[in-house]
Amino acid sequence: MESEDLLQLCQRFPDVDALANAHGLLELLSAQKLQLEEQIAVVSRRSPEKIRQLQDATLKVKTESQKLHEKRFLLLQLLQQISTDNDLINQLVTTKRKLIRLETAREYVDALAKAQNLSSRIHHLLDKNPVAALAEYDELRALTIGVQRKGPSSETGFATLPGFPDLRTYVGEITFGAYENLKSKLSQKLERSLELLGWPAPVDTNTKHDDLTTFRKAFAQLLLLQHPPVSPGESDVEYPLLLPMEVMLRAPVLHFRYHFEGNRPTNRLEKPEWAFTRVLTVIREHAPFLCGPVQSLLDEGGFQVDAKNEFTRGLVTALMQKLRLDVPKLLSQPHLFSHAIKETIEFDRALREVHLYVEPAGSGTGCVSVFTEQPEWFQQWVAMETIAVKEQFREVLDSDEAWEFAYGKLDDVEDLKPTQSAEATITILEVVTNLYKLLPNFSHQLAFFNDIQLALLEDYLQEIRTGVKRHLSTFNPINTPGAMLPNKSLQIEGICRYASSLIYVSDVLREWAAQPFFAEFWDQLVRQQMDQDALATISETVFDEVIEAYTAQIERIKDIIVQDVFKEFVEALWKYEKRRSWAPVHKVEVGTDLEITPDLCPALDILSHFLPVMYENLPSSIFRAAMIELAGRVDEHLYSRLVLNGRFNQVGAAQLYLDMTKGMWGGVFKPWHRKPEAVFKRIRESLTVLMLPTESTTPGEPSLASVVDAFIDRDESAIHNLRERLELHWLTDDDVEAVLNRTTAMDNLNTGI
Repeated sequence: MESEDLLQLCQRFPDVDALANAHGLLELLSAQKLQLEEQIAVVSRRSPEKIRQLQDATLKVKTESQKLHEKRFLLLQLLQQISTDNDLINQLVTTKRKLIRLETAREYVDALAKAQNLSSRIHHLLDKNPVAALAEYDELRALTIGVQRKGPSSETGFATLPGFPDLRTYVGEITFGAYENLKSKLSQKLERSLELLGWPAPVDTNTKHDDLTTFRKAFAQLLLLQHPPVSPGESDVEYPLLLPMEVMLRAPVLHFRYHFEGNRPTNRLEKPEWAFTRVLTVIREHAPFLCGPVQSLLDEGGFQVDAKNEFTRGLVTALMQKLRLDVPKLLSQPHLFSHAIKETIEFDRALREVHLYVEPAGSGTGCVSVFTEQPEWFQQWVAMETIAVKEQFREVLDSDEAWEFAYGKLDDVEDLKPTQSAEATITILEVVTNLYKLLPNFSHQLAFFNDIQLALLEDYLQEIRTGVKRHLSTFNPINTPGAMLPNKSLQIEGICRYASSLIYVSDVLREWAAQPFFAEFWDQLVRQQMDQDALATISETVFDEVIEAYTAQIERIKDIIVQDVFKEFVEALWKYEKRRSWAPVHKVEVGTDLEITPDLCPALDILSHFLPVMYENLPSSIFRAAMIELAGRVDEHLYSRLVLNGRFNQVGAAQLYLDMTKGMWGGVFKPWHRKPEAVFKRIRESLTVLMLPTESTTPGEPSLASVVDAFIDRDESAIHNLRERLELHWLTDDDVEAVLNRTTAMDNLNTGI
């Protein structure tokens, strides 16, 4: 340590002059020493106090530990003493059981006495004061609910009392009996008030005030009567009719059953519409009374129920029961079965659209759901609809106007041009959708979709495929230009309308796929797919596969149309195409004395004839695609067969330029394309090369010589600049060289590329 202190002193006082600061250092060290001494004194004073506190805490913990140990010892002794006194334990258990039984018996007797007392009071008040009787019934009903809540599994449950009947059942029977008595009495009172109003005839809402007041009072009293919690021997009804509505429906339903369920002349299998009409008439006639006084009574009672809808539900229930009786008789008579279903669907539609009828959630959707209740009934329905749809479909296709446009001559801007067969197919599909879209069971909906709608769409596609095959076997170009042209126009028109039909159906299916019904239908179908790998590749909508198949056939038809018209064009072009020399020796002023080559005219006539046929019979989007594809094929043919096989001088190139600009672009294709030359890329750029002057008269202007020099020298920069100036974007360098070699000027230049 001495050496370290010496080292520090040397660092602080490196020389004699530094010793002048020694006094300041001494004062600093003295102050630090005093501070340390004060801290030591404080710590010395606090230490005994902390030690004393720790000693007190330790003593306290020790004392408490000793007390706990003593308590543990006493408890162990007590437990040992109790465990050896088995007789005392058994006695306590027995006493507890007796107390429980006594308490159960007391509660049993109290509940029984109260139930019997309430039942007696209800019976006594039934005639004198129905309102007071209803109050007593509500108390009895509350007692029944309390007894039921105890349940047989409760330690003090009434059902566990041996030697006595089940109190829950007994009180329930008393409550049900009181309910039936009240219901009978109050129902009779309501029936008498209805008779005063002339029921079941339509009630005049402006009837005598006293009669209407009597009805209101009787209706309101019966409305207060609630169903018992459990009706012995009956299953719980999820959506029971209101009691006053049951009473009001008795007469109309009895009248309906008398006329339409018995042997009356009005009950005829071939006339189900009579029953439907009767129900609609009753609803219409009673609507003012139901929507007026009856609805106000329900609103005053706090019932959020539509009176007309509730009344309609009762009539619909009776009508569905009639249908259940009729369906077995209809199975052997398909024609009547079909008629009954159609009338049922129309009735359901009238209820929803005219009377705004809404069924309770979870119930069957409409009367037509009756036909799905038995597998045999539903299978017969689907089979019958399948036969009817096929007959309708065949009748449409066999019609002479099947492939005529549905709306006559359409405007040129229309992108959809439906034929009568396409429109009829969509109509049939819509009818089938309306048949099953409201069925409550998804499996029934799926049966209609798979067995009828998808099958119909496949049949329509197959019919068009057959027509296309027939077209391919009969449409053959002949060597005489223009021969049989009208007949061939009809053939092209027919195949164009096949494509128009498929496009229209596909477009409608796309719209349907986005509708809520088919979107939900697809979601349900996807959820049924258990294979996750299959889910990964599944389509996005229910009609995707059909649309894909239709689109593929549309594309094939477009290719066939282009191919057929192109073949006719090539056959008519044979003389023009046969020409090899485009280098006349006689002198002609370029652009003055030239006319369209006569040998080209038959080919131009072919295109001029077929392009309007295509335009009038194809949707605009498909026509444009077919026209551009046809122009591309004509362009490629003229380039490969004419340009690359001919010999051109300036006059010959000018003649070809005139044939293209006035004949092909300005004549044939001008009505169908704003810039037809833009589609003929190869022939347009070839003409640019063929018409280059041999030598440039203006410095810097491209000429045949400058282009040849650039290609001979393989000057990439020069070639690129020339291509940009001449706008040669489609022909490759090899193509440009090939066109240059077809010019007679190359012979004069005494060179070749």
